[in-house]
Amino acid sequence: MGSCPARKNSATESRGMAIIFIILAILGLGLVGGMVAINVKSQKDEQALNFTVSKMKKIAYAISTSVYDPQGQIPRHFEDDMAALPVTLSSLVFQTSPTCSLSSATGKLSGWCGPYWNYTFSGENIAQDGWGTNFSFTTSPRRIRSFGPNTTDDSGGADDLDQLY
Repeated sequence: MGSCPARKNSATESRGMAIIFIILAILGLGLVGGMVAINVKSQKDEQALNFTVSKMKKIAYAISTSVYDPQGQIPRHFEDDMAALPVTLSSLVFQTSPTCSLSSATGKLSGWCGPYWNYTFSGENIAQDGWGTNFSFTTSPRRIRSFGPNTTDDSGGADDLDQLY
């Protein structure tokens, strides 16, 4: 008769399987953790994007009547009252001169009759996008720009967002 192969000690075999199981479990947890982290970052970027786009539109509505306000929430516009564009975005919320007055000749209000935006983002800076970077605000061309998730001015490329007003 032939000889039987020697059988390994069941304790050694059990330890080897336990080590393989532990390694596979660690790899699996790492994979799941990585997927969760990517999903959370993606959700944060989407929230920041939605916040930024909404904020840019509201700023544009507050500045100019040439921008359509679909919700009719901005009854007055900075450009109408001041006959000029704001120097800074904070001019939409905080009073600048001249103060609001009623013209006896035309019966229209003129001067700073704001605030032009009911700024409700408590604790937020009016001039910042959803990623905490200041908007680029220019009057020529009439544009508000967010530098997007990479917070870098890509001259309108890559992930930059533009809102004309």
